[in-house]
Amino acid sequence: MSFVVAYFMIYHELKRKAKLGIFSTFELTYTTAGEPSKTDIFINLILGGLLGYKLGYIITNYSLFNANPQQILLSSQGSLTGLVVGVLITCTYKGYEYYKYKGIKPKKEKKQAYPHDLMNNVIFIAAIFGILGAKIFAVLETWEDFVKHPAESLFGFDGLTYYGGLIFGAVAVIYYIKRYKIPLLPYLDAAGPGLMATYGVGRIGCHIAGDGDWGIQVGDGTASCLANKPTFFKPFPDWFYAYNYPNNVLGENPGYVYPTPLWESILGIVLGLILLFMGRKVKLQHGVLFCIYLIFNGVERFLIEKIRVNIPYNIVGLKITQAEILSFLLIIAGVVGWVWIYRSNKKNDKNFTKTTQLQ
Repeated sequence: MSFVVAYFMIYHELKRKAKLGIFSTFELTYTTAGEPSKTDIFINLILGGLLGYKLGYIITNYSLFNANPQQILLSSQGSLTGLVVGVLITCTYKGYEYYKYKGIKPKKEKKQAYPHDLMNNVIFIAAIFGILGAKIFAVLETWEDFVKHPAESLFGFDGLTYYGGLIFGAVAVIYYIKRYKIPLLPYLDAAGPGLMATYGVGRIGCHIAGDGDWGIQVGDGTASCLANKPTFFKPFPDWFYAYNYPNNVLGENPGYVYPTPLWESILGIVLGLILLFMGRKVKLQHGVLFCIYLIFNGVERFLIEKIRVNIPYNIVGLKITQAEILSFLLIIAGVVGWVWIYRSNKKNDKNFTKTTQLQ
């Protein structure tokens, strides 16, 4: 859901900026469709068979998969019937492709493209490196558990850190788009609203699953805390103020806690829409909107960390979480970036004025 929202919002913002003339075209090389090679057919048959092997077992043993998905996926268990079905489906598709393009050799061609034409690749790169970064940062946050159980920590599906995903994904995408000499600051402006809203959508999953991203206990952690709801929360249901996450995926009993994932999902989506409005209605220098996104993101997360359960570091006697450190750095980066953009544009305006006067 998060990647779908990110794709939709960023794609349309990039397309809008292209229509305004902010982005120019670049040369894109692509491969035309053609007769599949024997190697391509062989690899696809193996992948189709493996997919059927696992899916067949999951369908017939769903209760086991639901209880421990990573154990089923990473084991050798599977369905021979599913394997045969997977191979047959893949064979049928590749056979159709073979006769459709028989005698036609794939060839490389070039066309003029805009940044939004690369969104399929961008989302794929962001997903791969984002998950990798999220896992690495989660390992750093729970280093003692990693030392004791390295394989489980690295290959388990639990334990993903948002900021690790954001940093790794952003670096990989920036490296990719720079290959096509796409202006970075306008591109970041187009991405900011989508990234903020995507964070909010992702937190919906955390709330529904009850994955441990909840807040600290409210009062004594029992249902009696609901009787003392602050005035602001009285128009809302009790679960909007304090929630005990029954049947959560961790199997824990947290008591009645602040439903911080729910609050963050609302904040993320609302702030994303505000950024989208600002980008379309407010005249800003290139890069400023992304700086505002960094500030919004950092402030929201830094404040929520004060009432959220998390693993703290002990730095010079201070208890501080990884998210607090990174969110604070995002705020600083946003402010510094904004000032740098303002001064750079002001300097360019002065140089332009001097040049004009000399002429």
